[in-house]
Amino acid sequence: DASGTQTQRAAHLITEEVLKRVDYVIDYHGGDLNEDQQPYAYWILSPSKRVTAAEDGMLRAFGIPYIIKFPLKDLAPATANLLPTQAVALGKPTITIDAGRSGTYTPGHLRLLMDGTRRVLAELAMIAPVPEARIEPRYLESTVYVKSAETGTFFPLATRGERVRKGQLLGYVTDFYGRRSFEAIAPADR
Repeated sequence: DASGTQTQRAAHLITEEVLKRVDYVIDYHGGDLNEDQQPYAYWILSPSKRVTAAEDGMLRAFGIPYIIKFPLKDLAPATANLLPTQAVALGKPTITIDAGRSGTYTPGHLRLLMDGTRRVLAELAMIAPVPEARIEPRYLESTVYVKSAETGTFFPLATRGERVRKGQLLGYVTDFYGRRSFEAIAPADR
C-alpha cells in the first residue's frame, strides 16, 4: 500500500521498483535468531507451468539438499504478503534459500550459497556454464510444527538434519527457574 504504514510503503516500493522489473528471484534467508537451519529451499508452487518449470530448474541447479513445496491457492498480488509469494503472484520464477544459524553463516553455508547462485545464473544463461550440483534433492510435501503453550527457554535434543520418529522427545522448554514446563514430542515420523 503506497499510502499505508511504513512497512506497507516499503513493500510497495520493493514490488514496484524491484519485483516488477526482474525476470527471476532468489530470496535468501539466514536463519532467525532462534533457528539452526538445515539448508533447504522453499518452493512456492505457481499455477503457471512456465513459472513452475523455471523454478524447478533453478532449484535443481542450485543444489540444495531439501526442498519444501508450498502449494498456494488463489495467489494474487493483492493478497500475497511475503516477498516470494508476491514475486510468484507476479509471474516471476522464485526460489527461497534458507541456511544459517541465528542469523550467521558458516564458511560451508557461504560456499553453498555462492556456488548455488552461480549454478542458477549459469542455468539461466546469464553466465558461462559452471560445474553442476551433485545433489539429488529430497522434496518435502508437508511440514509439521510442534508448538509450546508455555514460554521459556527451549533446549533441543534432536540435532539439525536428524530423522525423527513419532513419539521421540525433540526437546523441552523450561520456565525461568529451569523447571521443565513443556516437552516437544514428534507427532509423526520425519
